[in-house]
Amino acid sequence: MLIAALLPEAAAPYPRRMRRSTLVTVSLAVTLAVVLATAACGTSGPPKINSAPGTANDENSAALPRLSVHQPDVPTGFEVVLYPDGDKVVNEVTLDLCAATFPSEALRIARRQTAVLDVDQNLVFSTEAVGYRSEAATAQAFTELRSAQTNCPTDFVPSAAAGGTPLRTLFNPTPDRGWAAPPAGIERLVFDMFVVDEQGRAARTAAIYLRRGRILLGLYYYLPPSQALPAIEGQTTVEGITNAFAARLSGLSAKVVGG
Repeated sequence: MLIAALLPEAAAPYPRRMRRSTLVTVSLAVTLAVVLATAACGTSGPPKINSAPGTANDENSAALPRLSVHQPDVPTGFEVVLYPDGDKVVNEVTLDLCAATFPSEALRIARRQTAVLDVDQNLVFSTEAVGYRSEAATAQAFTELRSAQTNCPTDFVPSAAAGGTPLRTLFNPTPDRGWAAPPAGIERLVFDMFVVDEQGRAARTAAIYLRRGRILLGLYYYLPPSQALPAIEGQTTVEGITNAFAARLSGLSAKVVGG
């Protein structure tokens, strides 16, 4: 989900459905850290994937932690934590671009979303690995994302993901035109955008989606002008980090991605 982390809650902890972007004029670090720490507290090892009945032991679901960012992937001083309800599907959102509706959300069976926090507890990067019922379902998700961008409103529209706050999305040119193609069998979809509220506060974020078979991997980059990306798997650019995670997705067995 892209929008829910944009605006602060006046009298509540950081929203449980926190996601991709952070307004550059608003500090959300303290409440974010508290909620994330609470979600991760008391766990040992990767949290159990919470999926639809009958799918918890699906190899598709079990593969999701292998695609996520982990503590060894980041430098000293950065912390990797599980999002609040980051291992659940029910009542959790994956796609939320341009206030569009995404029927493919009903076709998800498992998800795992983790976040990278810097030394000041600012959110800098996140991965969301999602298992769907079929390859056709991830293809549908990509079609819905493209449609959402094409039909994105040009004015402010209340965002359900941000509690009804009117927001506007402005897309930058697609940055991956000069990138190398992803590994064989992987489709890539890149959005570089600003999300703006009516007070003129703006957040820049890049949302990059990779799909292979019935697995979709979202990579969410928070890009305030004063904040550099950390080295993740030794890579320090959006392109390099994206390629590293594409390699992980490419490494999954055909049985896992094909069902």
